[in-house]
Amino acid sequence: MLRPWLLCGLASIWTTATGEIDIDEFKSFEKPDLPAFLDYDCDLVGTKPGAVVDWNSVYQRVESSFSRLSPLKSNFSFPEEFKYLVADSGPHRSGNPSRRALEECPLGAMYLRLLYYYQGLTIHNLWHEEIEEEIQLVLATYPTYALALTRWPIFPVLAHFSHVHHIPLEVVLCDNVKGVVDWGQCRKDGMRWIDLVYTDEESKLPGHDETMVELQVVVSQYLYTILRWKENQLKASEECPFGFFFLAATQLVAAAGKSTQHLPPFGKIMDQVVGALQFGKVSSSPWPVWHVLAIFADFNKANWYWGGDRKYLRGYSDWNLRSDELSPLLSPRNAFLSAGWKAEAVEKVDSLVHLGHTKFVEALSARSRIHEDGWGPMRPIVRSLVDAAQAVAALSERQGLKRRLAYVVLLYGGNWAYLLERLARHLFHLKVLHPLLVIAIGEDAANTCRELMSGESMHSTHVICWMPDTMSQVHRFTCIHGLLHLGIDVLYTDMDTFWLRDPTSRILASAEGWDALFARHGDADCVNIGVFYLRASGRTALWMSQFIAWYHDHPFEIDQRGLHVFLGLPTQRMKVAFLPEDLVQIRGSVLEDRNEVVIGDIGWAGLLPRMLIFHWCHRPIELKEKEINIAYDAHEALLDHNLPVSLAVSVMAGAMPRTPWAYAFKFRVVLDQYIKKLSDEREACW
Repeated sequence: MLRPWLLCGLASIWTTATGEIDIDEFKSFEKPDLPAFLDYDCDLVGTKPGAVVDWNSVYQRVESSFSRLSPLKSNFSFPEEFKYLVADSGPHRSGNPSRRALEECPLGAMYLRLLYYYQGLTIHNLWHEEIEEEIQLVLATYPTYALALTRWPIFPVLAHFSHVHHIPLEVVLCDNVKGVVDWGQCRKDGMRWIDLVYTDEESKLPGHDETMVELQVVVSQYLYTILRWKENQLKASEECPFGFFFLAATQLVAAAGKSTQHLPPFGKIMDQVVGALQFGKVSSSPWPVWHVLAIFADFNKANWYWGGDRKYLRGYSDWNLRSDELSPLLSPRNAFLSAGWKAEAVEKVDSLVHLGHTKFVEALSARSRIHEDGWGPMRPIVRSLVDAAQAVAALSERQGLKRRLAYVVLLYGGNWAYLLERLARHLFHLKVLHPLLVIAIGEDAANTCRELMSGESMHSTHVICWMPDTMSQVHRFTCIHGLLHLGIDVLYTDMDTFWLRDPTSRILASAEGWDALFARHGDADCVNIGVFYLRASGRTALWMSQFIAWYHDHPFEIDQRGLHVFLGLPTQRMKVAFLPEDLVQIRGSVLEDRNEVVIGDIGWAGLLPRMLIFHWCHRPIELKEKEINIAYDAHEALLDHNLPVSLAVSVMAGAMPRTPWAYAFKFRVVLDQYIKKLSDEREACW
C-alpha cells in the first residue's frame, strides 16, 4: 500500500487536458501536510531490512548521466536495468517490485517513471497512461521545494523533455496581450534570460555578466508591477496564467537566495502549478516554467547554475540519521515530533539530567539494551552517540565535575587536521576540565581524531571523537541534538577560534537563568554560531528537534538566521519561512560581543584582560590559518615560563627578537589590528 500521505488518490488532483485554466479550482488545490524529516533522497531506505533495491546504487547510476556543464547536455535516458522498478505497477499488483519502489522511495521511483515515460514517447511512440498518473500523484503530494532540492533531478528532466509536448491551440500565448504588463515583451525577456543561463557554460547565478544581471532585474520588475496592487494579481492570472506562473517561479528562486520569508506565497503558487496541472500541460506552455524550477533545483547542489563551496551546501542525504534515530534511545513507535514522541523525549531527557555520572552511564546502558531488545541493534553511527555521551560522563566523574558538559568542535576534512592537536594541548594547559568532543568530518579528520584520542599524552585523555558518514556541516547539529537528548550540555566553538583563557566559568555564570547563549556580531543585531552554549533539558532538546526538522526540510534556509529566529531574539528585519506554529519557547540570550567573545573583522573594544575567545570568522582562509598558528605559537612559547598567553599579551609593549616573548608580541600585534570604535547603533541583519 502507498504511504498514507500518498493516499489522497488521483481523484483529488485537478487536471484538465484541454481548455483554459479554472482559476478558482486551481487556487483551491492544496498539497497534503507531510511528516517532518522525511528521507526525500531515500539515502537511508536500505538501513532497514526488506528494501526492494539499493537506492544509493540507483542514484549513482542516475548521476553518471549528468553533464557537469548543463542539463541540456545530460543523457537523461532510462536505465533498462531498473525497468522492474517501473513496469507493471498497477494498484491490483501491490506485491510487485514497482509498487514497492513507489512506496519506499516515492521521489526516486517517480524519477525513474519520468525517464521511462519519455522513453516511451520519444523512442517507442508509446503513451503510458498509468505511469503518467503515478507521476502526477507524486507531483501533487510533495512541496515544490522538496521536489526541487531532492537529489533526484526531477525538474531538469521535465525541462529537458518539455519540447516533446506540442503547444495546443487552446494555450494562449499572451504575446499580444498588453494588460497589467506587456506579456509579449515579458516572454521575450524571460526567454532571453533562460537562454543565457542554459547556454552559457561558465555562468553561475546570481549573475556572471552584466547582461544576465540586467535581465534578472527586468524579469523581476514584471512581477513587482503585478504585486503592487491586489487587483493586479487576479487580473494578471486571468490575462496570462502561464506567464504569471513563470514570474512566480522566478521569484521563488529569488526568495530562496536571500529573503526566505517571501518564499511561501510563491511556493504555494508553484505547488498548485506542479500539483494541480497535468505536467504535460505545463511542458506544452510557451513559458519555461520547468526551466526556472530546474535552476532552483541546483540551489543546494551547485552542479550547473549556482556557485558556492559544497562545504556550505546541504542535501537531504547528508544527515546520516533516520528520523527514528535522531534521539538515540526513544522508542520508534512514535513518529518524530508527534505528541507521543515529544512527551517521551521531555520525560527521558529531564530524568537523565538529574542523575549522577555513574548512574547516568548505567541508565544509558540499560536503556540501550531495552531499545535493542525491542527494535533491533542500533546502527554504529547511533551507538557511537551513546558511547560519546557515556565518555563525557566518565570524564566528568574523573574530574569531579557536577554537571555533564562537552566542548564541541567540528573538524572538516584534512587541511586543518593538524590544528586539532594544538587545540587539545592548548585546552589542557588552560586547565579546561570538560572533555573536547570532536565531530570529525571526512576520513582525514577522523584518522587525526582517532590518533589523538588513542595517544598517550595527558591532553589525549580529554578527547572524544564522533565520526559521521558524509562530508557535511549539518553534523554539528545532529551530534549536538543527540547529546542534548542524552542529557549533555554543549558549548560549541568553531575551529577558527582561539581561547585566551578558559571561558567556562564566565559563560556558565552568564547562562544562569538561560537555556541558550550565543555569540553575536558586534556591529549587528544577529547571533553568530561560531560560539554557543546550550543547557540540556527536555525543553531545550525538544526545541533543538524542531530546529533540525525545520533545517532539514528546507535546505534553502541558513542555520544562523534560523537559530536567531528560533531563539526569539530581537531583530529589525530578520525572518525565515515555515517557522513551526507550535515552536517551543526557550530562554535565549547573547554573549558579550565587544570584548569577551569577539569576531576579528567586525572589531573589538581593546580590553585584553576581558577577552575570552577570538573568532576569525570572515577572514580569508589563508590569513586565518596564519594568524591562528601565531596564536598557538605564542601560547606554546610561554609554557616553559609558566606564563599564560592572556596575561603576556595584556601587559607587554614590546619584545626582543628571537625570544619566547617575541611570539607573544606577534600575537598582540594580530589582536591589536582588529581594534575598532564600534557604534552603539547595530546594523540590521537580513
